[in-house]
Amino acid sequence: MNAETGTVCNSKIVLTSELIICSMHLPTHRNEYMPENAFPNPDQMYDEATALKEQGDLEGAIGKLKEILNTAPNHVLTHSALAVNLQKMGNKEEAVAHAKRVVEIEPEDPFSYTQLSVICQRCGLIPEAEDAMARSRQIQGHQH
Repeated sequence: MNAETGTVCNSKIVLTSELIICSMHLPTHRNEYMPENAFPNPDQMYDEATALKEQGDLEGAIGKLKEILNTAPNHVLTHSALAVNLQKMGNKEEAVAHAKRVVEIEPEDPFSYTQLSVICQRCGLIPEAEDAMARSRQIQGHQH
């Protein structure tokens, strides 16, 4: 750190009164020189992905959602949206993988299993769809 200017420079970033990005890539972790808000918020990025989808840019939305998982690998809304959007794009295996990840993250949420059921059904995996729906109903029965 330069004591005179309060500036830190390491070929990637320069800090003054605010963060200025000097590289195309953000580091994947925060360090002592970076403010808490230097990384995009997963919920804000999710909103950006939703806006891309609403504008008809499904591929862009999928790309933005995948970016979220780099910093928030358990962001359940992201996995859920990827399951739906990838299924729409015909990427069946990846869609099912994200739907399964949702139930791993939230195993007691009946909607997670309902979504897995729908994704599996749309991907032609009928026995898996039936199993997921049965699990959803089982969880719902225990919550009453």
